[in-house]
Amino acid sequence: MSYILIVDDERPMLNLMAKACEQMGHRVKQVQSGKEALMRMQTD
Repeated sequence: MSYILIVDDERPMLNLMAKACEQMGHRVKQVQSGKEALMRMQTD
């Protein structure tokens, strides 16, 4: 199963981008920092 990883430190923008991607049929994971993104990429 594949996902789009969205990284943004502003929660409203993160939610907006995730919603737009989900509406296009993509699976989305959201994080708020580069460090969190790297950790997520290593574990998922």
